[in-house]
Amino acid sequence: MWALLSAIHASLSLMIHCHYLKESLHVNFSRKALQYIGDFGIIGFVSGAALTLFYLFLEIYYKADVLPIKTSIIIRMIWSFMMMKWGLLLYIFTKKYLRTYNDHQLFSENPNIEET
Repeated sequence: MWALLSAIHASLSLMIHCHYLKESLHVNFSRKALQYIGDFGIIGFVSGAALTLFYLFLEIYYKADVLPIKTSIIIRMIWSFMMMKWGLLLYIFTKKYLRTYNDHQLFSENPNIEET
């Protein structure tokens, strides 16, 4: 489950970054949508950090091995750390691109407006 949530955060980060590089971010995402995606990233970061600390505590307390992998606490801790990492990166990317999003909107010329 943590791998799936980590993959969702990573794929959202990749999608936003690719749209930014193609200069189509302001066409496909509104400012509010980017804020919601950033909020999703910070939720992933906080929950990933809490889970990582929880699994770290369990690992220290029980001194469990990596094997068997199905019940390994270390594998769960690694995936929760990855969710924390991608949640933070998603939040950072959306905040960075929101700043440039405002710059594009303020200083770009709108071709639909006729000069009088």
